Amino acid sequence: MPTRSSPPIIGAPDRAEDARFRLLADHAPVMLWMSGLDGLCEFFNSTWLHFTGRSLEQERGNGWAEGVHADDFQDCMDRYLAAFVARAAFRIEYRLRRADGQYRWILDQGTPRYGPTGLFEGFIGSCVDITEMRESAESLRARTGALAAALREREVLLSEIHHRVKNNLQLVSSMLALQARGVGVEAQHALAEGQRRIDSIALVHEQLYGSRNLSAVNLARYVEALIPGLCRNSGAGERVEVSLNLEEVELVPERAIPCGLLVSELVTNALKHAFPDERHGTLEVQLTRIAPSGLRLVVRDDGVGLGGDFPLGKRHGLGLDLVAIFAKQLEAELLVERAGGTRFQLTFEEGSP
Repeated sequence: MPTRSSPPIIGAPDRAEDARFRLLADHAPVMLWMSGLDGLCEFFNSTWLHFTGRSLEQERGNGWAEGVHADDFQDCMDRYLAAFVARAAFRIEYRLRRADGQYRWILDQGTPRYGPTGLFEGFIGSCVDITEMRESAESLRARTGALAAALREREVLLSEIHHRVKNNLQLVSSMLALQARGVGVEAQHALAEGQRRIDSIALVHEQLYGSRNLSAVNLARYVEALIPGLCRNSGAGERVEVSLNLEEVELVPERAIPCGLLVSELVTNALKHAFPDERHGTLEVQLTRIAPSGLRLVVRDDGVGLGGDFPLGKRHGLGLDLVAIFAKQLEAELLVERAGGTRFQLTFEEGSP
């Protein structure tokens, strides 16, 4: 951008055209400048002169550069001259002193200009004050940084909470196991069932602790981690073939816990009661999405079948009582089929993770 006497503008063939251009330029809402073949600036419009508070004679040549902030001067000159030599458009941001002495950030964009015959005649450029835009962007970056830091702290805190809850639940489970050593068979069974349910809840927090998303549980990964322990504890794992058909679904802990406990109760009930007398069979767990935002959970076995009074009957085990309670908590539609075994189907809304 770095005047000499002012020649005709952009190869103008006569003074009338030159005057028209200057009239338009002086009424433009942006600062305009032009340089000649030597790279020195030879024209500034009235918007520029009003901004700097200097005369055209003061700004011509390299005079305009006196207003560039010292920290930006060298980069501004280097980039302008490099673009001038290459005859390539450029875009530069630098601070320019305003008439009141305050430095303002300027976006300066220049491009080569050519005469009617196609010969290079210098550069023409425009400048706008972007100080408020830069300050807003800087403020936004600072706020974004602060929010990111707060989010990281929240994630660390949530991770620690899930870790501690998991450890505390495992401690309670271990205490139940110790307690079971000194009681009768019926009490041992009740304590083991309580221990299993606590372990199912602890697994939710373990999944959250090990996940990148601390606010949602991948239900498919949860079920995959849950089933082996249930099969092992039931003693029927070698006789019953378990298949999983699970779509990727994420649930908030408030919905993942009752859903996980539902799977635990249904699978445990099937392993314990559907295959008596060393009977072999199959057990399938399905989780599928249904439009527009629903989920369908199916636990199906080909065992001996379930009594006809569930879920309306009053005399069945605690596990199936809990199934009805958890289904209600999820506001799920519960369907039980008894043909060729037992099939539990629960349909409910996914909810927002």
